[in-house]
Amino acid sequence: MENDFCEGATEMEVGTTLYRLTNAGATVTEAQTPEGRPISCIISFENDLWFRFIADSNYDYYKIKLTPRDCATPLGLQFMLIESEDCIPETFQYKGCVNPYEVQEISMMLTQFDHGKNYFIYVDGNNGNVCEFDLSLEGLMDDANSRADILRMRYDYTPDEPPYFQPPAQQIRFENNEVVLEWEADTREAISLFMVQRYFEFTFSKYGKVLGLIQPENTTTDGLASYRFIDNQTIFQDGKEYCYRIVKVDPDGNRVYTKPICISADLITSFQVTQVFPDKTKGKGHFVILYTNNKKQGLTFRILDSQQKELKKLELKKVPKESSQIGLDMTEYPPGLYYLWVEGKFAHYSREFLVK
Repeated sequence: MENDFCEGATEMEVGTTLYRLTNAGATVTEAQTPEGRPISCIISFENDLWFRFIADSNYDYYKIKLTPRDCATPLGLQFMLIESEDCIPETFQYKGCVNPYEVQEISMMLTQFDHGKNYFIYVDGNNGNVCEFDLSLEGLMDDANSRADILRMRYDYTPDEPPYFQPPAQQIRFENNEVVLEWEADTREAISLFMVQRYFEFTFSKYGKVLGLIQPENTTTDGLASYRFIDNQTIFQDGKEYCYRIVKVDPDGNRVYTKPICISADLITSFQVTQVFPDKTKGKGHFVILYTNNKKQGLTFRILDSQQKELKKLELKKVPKESSQIGLDMTEYPPGLYYLWVEGKFAHYSREFLVK
């Protein structure tokens, strides 16, 4: 399927889903890259597809949902929503942009639009990634269910001064070149979901970008449920401070916020372990470990079980400065959670992965 710019966009009807699409053959040149105000969540434009629909007076809102299936890498897909008349880049008005930096279902709501206007859905492989995916377009009316859905799907907004809440336990730490947030909540609270926001400035009352949505757990028992969120989307700068806030959303869409919690990035620069993901070419139980070595050094790879018992060990001596990968065979071990521990000369990384 090739429609490398909006002039060749595939027409979409409201209420339909396009199944098993692929961006394998799509490309884009520098001259075709959309212009206008910067789009923060898409840096490069590669392996893209375009879709078009016309907003009409039959609906109050539109919901676009993209569901990746098979992807070449774990970086997933990203997409933008653009208003434009007749595919003229100078008239592009960017309505939203979503990039989860992983293979997952993503959605976007169009809540303010002009009837009769063209809207383009721009689907792009993150960092040149190629995927099969489904794409759906749904029209919604202004009822209670739709309003609640919109409250959950907004990614950037300006709330009033929030009423704060304090979880029984909350902590933040910087490890593996990522920010880890952990907190607890009463299992009997009326919680629809949690959102984790990151702030770009020290004005905490506005422009909190939602990095993740977390569903409530153990809601049928008494006690506390533990939650964890890892920010592996942000490109951190060494020594810079990053601030977050946890938002608790009730079933009616009402929100309460924790006070901002901040941490300074202490980057590991000698090497990096980016992903551990299933190797579909070799079948069940096989994985690929992606890593980047920035200094000539030896690397030791250890596999641990859930009790931190070492199961496997591989030592690589005098690894050159490069980005590379190694295979991991876990077919002899039962399904469950395992840990990868990688040691360099100056630092170490740990990664969780699941054997199904």
